[in-house]
Amino acid sequence: MQRIDIQGQRFGRLVVLSEAGRKGRKVAWLCQCDCGKTTRTTGTLLRTGQSKSCGCTHGGHNATHRMTGSRLYGTWKNMLNRTTNPNTKGYTYYGGRGITVCERWRKFENFYADMGPTFRDGLSLDRIDSNGNYEPANCRWVDLPEQNRNKRSNVHLTLHGHTLIMSAWAEKLGIPYSRLAYRVSKGWPHERALTEGVAPERVAATLEELEQKTDER
Repeated sequence: MQRIDIQGQRFGRLVVLSEAGRKGRKVAWLCQCDCGKTTRTTGTLLRTGQSKSCGCTHGGHNATHRMTGSRLYGTWKNMLNRTTNPNTKGYTYYGGRGITVCERWRKFENFYADMGPTFRDGLSLDRIDSNGNYEPANCRWVDLPEQNRNKRSNVHLTLHGHTLIMSAWAEKLGIPYSRLAYRVSKGWPHERALTEGVAPERVAATLEELEQKTDER
């Protein structure tokens, strides 16, 4: 019987992370539950709906924190999805480049204990170091404008040996920032993203200016 690849798919509260050997004659899969725990089950049990969670819903899991429908819980769930589920929008920029959630925060109650006291509506979860992981020492709540500023200042692009933040390149080359950000989000190589549609003379003048600044240091 042909093996069915279900990695990255969701079944109830479970997201399939990877193949995990066999259970009897069937392929086993390692799954991440929304509660933060992992479990090992078969594809057959997942596809037929017999495996929908790690077992946390048996015995009143929702009664543990009574926040399953809250925005804070949704933030935690989205954090896990974008770092573990390849089918989640934005996975490329999180799990796809090695960003992980610390072991402690794989359980909602721990995330709530660490971040709940400072949370209020209108704030978003932000990593202080955009290349770092989701963990207490690297996370804070910020409003959306602040988060956007942080993202802009942390995106660096390199052209002919010169590295600047995205907003600086946009200003120097006369490219709308939104257009440049879109190109980068689609995985364009830096040179193409920074030069397509830009007059060669402007690119050359910008690089010459940067070379002069380098020589003056």
